[in-house]
Amino acid sequence: MQQRSDRAIVGRVRRLCRAMRDVPLPTVMVTNEVGCGVVPSHAMGRRFRDLAGTANQIAAEYADQVVWMVSGLAVPIKGDGVTANEVSVDA
Repeated sequence: MQQRSDRAIVGRVRRLCRAMRDVPLPTVMVTNEVGCGVVPSHAMGRRFRDLAGTANQIAAEYADQVVWMVSGLAVPIKGDGVTANEVSVDA
């Protein structure tokens, strides 16, 4: 992150998401949600949190389905007919 601008990082995320849309098979992206916790005290931590949030928004924009996992429970966010029962988490 220190050697790349926010714009460059966001551009790479967009390119990755476009490439994933072109894959002829179902593709899954797993990301961390880092915006629900404590605000980092250091500038680099805040930048990471903000860029991760932007990356998640971009990924959700390109995705057909988005499911937020909370304490092992699937919370459907985006997609026609997505239900919590469609997502399984194996321990």
